[in-house]
Parts: sequence; structure tokens; C-alpha cells
Amino acid sequence: MNLEVQVWITPDNLDVQPRIMADILEKMKEALDTAGIEIPFPHLQLFIDDAKGLKSVLELALSRS
Repeated sequence: MNLEVQVWITPDNLDVQPRIMADILEKMKEALDTAGIEIPFPHLQLFIDDAKGLKSVLELALSRS
């Protein structure tokens, strides 16, 4: 199931649009939690064993810091 929410924000509210969107997302999450609806999200695990190929990249990054 894919959920899509569209919001109309008037031009005089464009400067606070990020805050409005954050408030809407928070209210949506609270409503779903109250209803006992869990939204799964993709997980990614990365395991690196003896990553010799990354050695030069890491040395470069560490030398710059």
C-alpha cells in the first residue's frame, strides 16, 4: 500500500512551509500510532570484512580532518 498526501499551502505561508509539513507528518504519525497501524520502512545492513579496497579512500578522508 502506498500512501500519498498532498497539501495546499497558500503563497503567504511559503516561508513556513517546512514547519507546516513537519507538523502534518507528526500528526499523521500520531494518528496511525493511535489506530495501531505500523508503517514499515526499508532497512539496509552493510557488513564489511577486511575492506582493503577502501583503505586509500579512508586514509585520504582521515588525512583531511
